[in-house]
Amino acid sequence: MRRLLCNLIENALRYGQAPVTVFIVTAEEGLRFGVRDQGEGIHPEHSRSRSCAKRCASAV
Repeated sequence: MRRLLCNLIENALRYGQAPVTVFIVTAEEGLRFGVRDQGEGIHPEHSRSRSCAKRCASAV
């Protein structure tokens, strides 16, 4: 988990735009965490990577 969260934060800092927000909330299934930035997002040609990132980001 630590490696995944660090990777998400590093990517947001490297490729996104400020502000970068890290959040952790409780959910019925446990904890949910995420990283948000104000970057333009992932280019559509990389949509496969995006769907994987979404699954990984929400899996807790």
